[in-house]
Amino acid sequence: MLVVKNLLKRSWAAGLILSRVALGLLLQKIIAIKYGPVGTTYLSHFQNFIALITQPLQDVIGQGLINGIRQKKIQEKELTSSALLFSLFLVLSIFSLLLISQHITLSTLDFLNRYWILLFIALLFIALQLILMNYLVAKGEIKALFFLNSIPGAITLIVLYNLSHSLIIILMSYLGMQAITTICYVGFTIMRYPNLYSFSAKISPTVKKHFLNFLAIGLTIWLSSKLTSFYVRAYAIDHFPTADTGHWQAIERISDAYKGLFLSFLMISLFPVLSDRLKTKSLALFFKKYLLQYSLVVISFAVGLLLFKEIILTTLYDENYSIASSLFNWQIYGDIFALTSFPFALLLLAKIDTKKYIVAELIGTFGYLAAIYMIPEKAIQVLFYSYFIRYLIYLSLTMVFTRKYWRHV
Repeated sequence: MLVVKNLLKRSWAAGLILSRVALGLLLQKIIAIKYGPVGTTYLSHFQNFIALITQPLQDVIGQGLINGIRQKKIQEKELTSSALLFSLFLVLSIFSLLLISQHITLSTLDFLNRYWILLFIALLFIALQLILMNYLVAKGEIKALFFLNSIPGAITLIVLYNLSHSLIIILMSYLGMQAITTICYVGFTIMRYPNLYSFSAKISPTVKKHFLNFLAIGLTIWLSSKLTSFYVRAYAIDHFPTADTGHWQAIERISDAYKGLFLSFLMISLFPVLSDRLKTKSLALFFKKYLLQYSLVVISFAVGLLLFKEIILTTLYDENYSIASSLFNWQIYGDIFALTSFPFALLLLAKIDTKKYIVAELIGTFGYLAAIYMIPEKAIQVLFYSYFIRYLIYLSLTMVFTRKYWRHV
């Protein structure tokens, strides 16, 4: 009975992840059909701008919430109330910072200046959605999450597909439709977990310390991932032909989609277990067994990508993107290192090994940016070579830093 239950849970987890990836790729295809490589470029840049604000919420509040609920050291009411307050603070802080520096951050998205109130309201909805989503992950409500993401997501795509307005209106409509998903989350959690909404404004030193540990990690991820990606995209738009940048963005979005798929699965199946208080030997046994199975999946997946890369590009976009298949190889090579590094990075996060995690992220990012400026190649290929170098460095560091947790077996 337990085996069947675990199998069903993993099936729903796989369905949840696949649905999220499919919805993201379908959105890319809609934009590619309507607006071509230029539309792909601006959609990716727009989504990355939104992620500048939402990603710290996931890395700080989301992971802190899952970790706190799983370890059962802090009362849930205090944990969820504090998560809400910290989320509001982060949204206000990052949003204000981006508005103050808008002459830089919004130079290629200047239309957001006209819609900043709508943008702020949408971000508050997304913040609440992320808190509720991570709460349900910690509670193991995977089946519910599948429906809560899939149904509103499908409605959003149908609406966007039938809109015949400018790209700017499409992008803002996509953002505004996130409110539908949030309302679904609120309705479900009110029925299933009514005590979740008993709010407490008090933040104890224990809770504050708990989230501050994840704050340092979250800010590092924000700097090394989303902020870096945002400025590299802006650099590409300024220094390379728009069509070339659009092809690079198309490959990047596919890569982000399947990396998100793998990472989401690891967050559901691996991270909660690593966050449990396992003995050293038990942890090492579990981690090595999991890593072996995971590595086989990564290698098989990479081989499939290399064999069918042109079909993937033309299916997800259109025939105009087939010429980008020659660029895909180095992205896949880099992604082998990236995907392999994820379990090691999550082990550092679960054990709140903050200093080592920050060092790995920052050195990997520095190597990436340095390579972009130092490699003699001045075409769009330089971004793919630099990406490969980044994750080769990152995997090496995370393996060395986590060795004490898995070397016992």
